[in-house]
Amino acid sequence: MRTKGNLLPCYSGQLTFTAHIIQSMHPLPLPNNRTKSESWHRWLVGLPALLLLVSASRAADYSFADDFLISSNESNTSTNTWQYFHGIDLANRDGNYTRLATFDVNHMNQGFPAWAPAPNALPSVGKITRSSPFAGVQPQEGHLHPAPSDPAAVAFHAPSDGFYDISGYVRAANSGGGNGIRWYLDHGTSAGNLGSGTLGRARGESFEFRAVPLKAGEKLFLIIDANGNHLFDSTAVGFYVSRTTLNLELAFRPTVTVLGIPGKMYRVEYADAIPSPFTWITMTNVVLSGPSHVVVDLTPISPAKRFYRAVELP
Repeated sequence: MRTKGNLLPCYSGQLTFTAHIIQSMHPLPLPNNRTKSESWHRWLVGLPALLLLVSASRAADYSFADDFLISSNESNTSTNTWQYFHGIDLANRDGNYTRLATFDVNHMNQGFPAWAPAPNALPSVGKITRSSPFAGVQPQEGHLHPAPSDPAAVAFHAPSDGFYDISGYVRAANSGGGNGIRWYLDHGTSAGNLGSGTLGRARGESFEFRAVPLKAGEKLFLIIDANGNHLFDSTAVGFYVSRTTLNLELAFRPTVTVLGIPGKMYRVEYADAIPSPFTWITMTNVVLSGPSHVVVDLTPISPAKRFYRAVELP
């Protein structure tokens, strides 16, 4: 599991099982107004008898910052998993952008590697590999900086058909000036926009999208725009992608077994408290096809206990 800039990726392929042992039914003393056609019990829910938690988690399959290739392995070609672009018309985000062509080992003489359209130029896409020269950007974080009218973009290139979980964050890191940035997360083009926002100075947002279908070769573009003023626009970026995996959520619900006469109809009711007089809420009506019928309570249970009864109907 990767943590960037004190923000945990929203999806991490976590698989969690939770099981509760719930105390079985206990007969209550019969109230004075109980009829012979009623059968009711108290169900105690959520008692601390036993809690079993089993979990497994894995790191993201792809991380922009962790996977960023530095000298002498730098690469920004059409086959790379992570690719870097500029030349983006925000009013017409069609996915056909210009690839950043120059790799600076010491971008802007600031001591970190980045891709740019020319040596020491903007926009740029890089990674802070040592103590950061920019306020608000941490070592080992991804770093994007737009030009005045030329956004920067990092793209995930899907290696194969499938469903992918996408998560990450964008943080307008510098609090010293400027007017913040705008960001967009596009599946290919603006028509496939998944999220966007405008961030003021030293503000951030996270994003998370599960089971996004991608064809081999399709791209997810995370675009950073200067919002009209590129000064102080150092932007910390986390961008994580994993193949969608099976996740299970187990919800343990009370079950009530109605024992009665086959062919008869019974109304199953519940109450979250037993004041006097009783206030019962109908859960369902059942007709017994045999000597018993099991009813699962799917209604939200907020208190620590709930009472049930079955009433024979005419």
